[in-house]
Amino acid sequence: MKFRAVLLVIMCVIASGAMSQAKTITGVVSKVQDADSITLSNTSIRLQGIDAPELGQDCLDRTRQPYPCGKYAAGVLREMILGKSVHCEVTGIDSYQRTLAICYRSGVNLNQYLVAQGWAVAYEKYDTQFVTTQRMAKLNKKGLWQGDFVRPDSFRAAGRAVVATEPVRRTDGCLIKGNINRKGDRIYHTPGSSKNYALTRINEKRGEKWFCTEQEAIDAGWRAPRG
Repeated sequence: MKFRAVLLVIMCVIASGAMSQAKTITGVVSKVQDADSITLSNTSIRLQGIDAPELGQDCLDRTRQPYPCGKYAAGVLREMILGKSVHCEVTGIDSYQRTLAICYRSGVNLNQYLVAQGWAVAYEKYDTQFVTTQRMAKLNKKGLWQGDFVRPDSFRAAGRAVVATEPVRRTDGCLIKGNINRKGDRIYHTPGSSKNYALTRINEKRGEKWFCTEQEAIDAGWRAPRG
């Protein structure tokens, strides 16, 4: 009986070790798709708890000039980890069958680092662990928070083709949308703060307009959205 008990303990320890190993992946990063998706040891990994701008996404900088924030954010992560060894702690599988994980490079939590530097936002819909980090990044105007931007999930919801035709790439930096709703209310939407910004289309034939500043919109008779 004693032998069987000892054998059972040993088997449990081995099984536990195997499970632990199965939940971690260590290897060299071969690809950085964007600032929240990487390929590590032939495994596609989605960084848990964060959402980064899409590669084709533009944002406004502190001077209200558009810049390719999606490519810039990806470049920040690429410089840190491409071709380097990374350790990832697996947390699950997403709807696209990618491995969800918290990843580390030389002890630095990459997920948290990207949010802290403002090149990704906390994906609060699924995970709230980086909300406090995001709050500090916003307070200190880091990365995306230096100006205005559409949250990545809103950008995706609107569809890249729709956003591209809404000229997100306006060279004059006047990206505030002055929309007129069905009731005739004049409402302006600002990138980065108005949740319906990416879904709002401007038809200048209906009297809708683009504005460079909120004050300009207010002076013209538009108001901020409620709620």
